[in-house]
Amino acid sequence: MNRFSASLILSASILLVACGESAEAPAPAEGSANHNRLLDIRGGVTADTPEAPAEEMIDPSAQNIDPFRYGLGYNYEERNVLAGLLDQARERDGYLLRSLAVTADSLALVRPGKTATEYERALTCAVKADLLGRNGGIPVHRALNHSITLSKLAVTLTEDEIASEAFQTFQEEFVEFEETSTAHDRFLRNRELQAEENRLRTRHYLNYHLLRDQVREEVPEGQLQGDVTACLEMYGEDIAAIEAAEAEAEAEERG
Repeated sequence: MNRFSASLILSASILLVACGESAEAPAPAEGSANHNRLLDIRGGVTADTPEAPAEEMIDPSAQNIDPFRYGLGYNYEERNVLAGLLDQARERDGYLLRSLAVTADSLALVRPGKTATEYERALTCAVKADLLGRNGGIPVHRALNHSITLSKLAVTLTEDEIASEAFQTFQEEFVEFEETSTAHDRFLRNRELQAEENRLRTRHYLNYHLLRDQVREEVPEGQLQGDVTACLEMYGEDIAAIEAAEAEAEAEERG
């Protein structure tokens, strides 16, 4: 297992408790019906994750570009719940800025080393690839693949981020906690970690769609091609690392 693939496992397991949710945000609060429903849905998150459509079957309108359906593991019921939250968010002025601010707090806790600036940059690249495909600038299957990979990159620690002081300090503290804590303490922490991961998961969905709305309004269609090309050049090595780590994980699962 290489260092990058190991980091995928580590970053999924060493999470901290995030600060409270924004009072103005429609993301589900602890104990709410939507929150509990999302937890139930996420228990079977892989149950309804279809394969990406073959190129020849893609609708020319490109309205089926959806990284959360085809590559990010959000199942049908979960997407329906989140779509309702998205409708609420779209009715609130300035929601995206507040959501990104809350996401920044979460990143510092659950993805130490990943800055809010880098998260938003990668996510912006993802939505630009999405829009470029919808506008016919690139084949839909390529736009879908780019939007999936860049969305993953936004919440995945890169080699540089793993080498950062923030991540190294966090890793040391995590190892120390595992070695010195009681089983009960670890149980409580794991429960808190999963709750925080779910909050980030919800935010990621909302941020993607709200940012896509904003980019659609603010960025000329003719600029998207150059922007996406620049994104792929900038993140080429990181994208290759994610793809290699996933291929390695799949090979290990097959035995």
